[in-house]
Amino acid sequence: MGYPLQLKRKIRVDMRKSRDLLGIVMLAFVLRLWNLGSKSLWIDEADSIYFAQHLWGDLLYRLCDPHPPGYYALLKSFIGAAGSSELVARLPAALAGGLSVAVAARLGYEITRLFPLTRKSHRWIWLSSALLAVAPLHIWYSQEARMYALVTLLGLSAAVFAVRLLRRWQWSDGFGYLITASLGLLTDQTAFPVLLGLNVLWLAIQYRRRSRTLGFWLAMQVMVGLAFWLWWRRALYIAQISSGTLYPLTMLKTTLMGWEETLGRGMLLTMLVVASGAGALLAVLVWSRLKNLLHKPGTVELDPLLAWMLVSVYLGGAIASVIPRLYTLKRLLVILLPYALLLVAWGVLRLTKRRWVWKVILGFSMMLSLANIWLVPKAPWREAISIVEAQIGPNDSIWVDELAVPAFDYYAQEHRERRVLRITSLDAIGASLAQSEKTWLIVQTGRYRDLFDYYPSLSDYDTSWSNIWAGIEVRAYDATQTPAQAFAPAQHIPEQILTWPSPLDEACADR
Repeated sequence: MGYPLQLKRKIRVDMRKSRDLLGIVMLAFVLRLWNLGSKSLWIDEADSIYFAQHLWGDLLYRLCDPHPPGYYALLKSFIGAAGSSELVARLPAALAGGLSVAVAARLGYEITRLFPLTRKSHRWIWLSSALLAVAPLHIWYSQEARMYALVTLLGLSAAVFAVRLLRRWQWSDGFGYLITASLGLLTDQTAFPVLLGLNVLWLAIQYRRRSRTLGFWLAMQVMVGLAFWLWWRRALYIAQISSGTLYPLTMLKTTLMGWEETLGRGMLLTMLVVASGAGALLAVLVWSRLKNLLHKPGTVELDPLLAWMLVSVYLGGAIASVIPRLYTLKRLLVILLPYALLLVAWGVLRLTKRRWVWKVILGFSMMLSLANIWLVPKAPWREAISIVEAQIGPNDSIWVDELAVPAFDYYAQEHRERRVLRITSLDAIGASLAQSEKTWLIVQTGRYRDLFDYYPSLSDYDTSWSNIWAGIEVRAYDATQTPAQAFAPAQHIPEQILTWPSPLDEACADR
């Protein structure tokens, strides 16, 4: 017995949609796995491997790090099974990044089942997933041995379960939300903005429905928060920069303080005002349309002005994300990117129905991602250490910035004895100067922290060897020509530098 013609057409259409989404997910995995182990680790990635090699008890409860231990626990399992090469270290993030595209497509599908956002829902799901698959920012952090891709995946998974619960309460979905939301917070605190947004959506919709499930939802939030709090209390978690949850904001403050000296207070203030005004305008325009979803279901259209703004912001962000180090609050940007791309895809569909426009936007993003993968280095620690090791003599003294010790130890081949250069004991170098022919200083540099800034007298003496790479500076001083007083530290060192968390501290409470 044959199927009716209408059913056959529907089956063919569904198969084509599934095939298209499968192709997008496969492309996402290819881009994230391509060239994965070719670049040198940068300092935070080396920290990840250093932490993952700790014993389980220390990893879960004693790390002095402004991130919870969830990602490090996963990385420890990968390293234990396959070694600690760059490829293996980045593999968990790459897999999480590829899976994020598949889960983002599922989230789009669940949203369209909750309320019809566009007349062509499958196009919206396809385009938003494709934009995430080729997004330079997401690919970059999917190729990094850090927790950002994993927490993005967990946040998307929690969002899928939350939207499903809005349509129909099922305990299996409630259990899925509990697990993914709890794991998200235990992977990184930046899961919180996503969970907060889900709660706002849930409360706004279910409050109007006077649903009995609202109480169950609130109880689940208490359970998620309790799980994080129990770990927090057990670990005595204290991030040394400001408070733990405000760590990204403290980094932003430190960055702005540095830019103020470069740009001047007036220009910096003008930039902040313009950016704040543009963001506020975009938020008002978005809310003026999305609020209709809370009052009456139906097709919601975008004004052309709002659509152009969304597309323009996306294109500008894609160009800027080719060099992601420019972002200070990168963690928030990465985890919120999939939801922003849902809006961008909505705007693109509102502006035009011509597929060549979508293809141009996707092709442009793809080119930026390929440039990112091939041309933009993370940090050349592998190259720097190989060059420096060839220059170090057998009687030389090596001092390594405490933040750079994991990266140095990862790439050091000869395993020479090295000493730790700590910000709290900068004067220790001068005391040991006479015991070596040359003193080598290997320092992590950047706009947040540079130990050479706190040796004012060193500028008066010549180096016997020096070199500078992106984020790395190495100097060698001849013991016969450099007196001990040259290594006298500055009288005043900022408090946030003194309390900067070090990966070498086994427990925050011990510092």
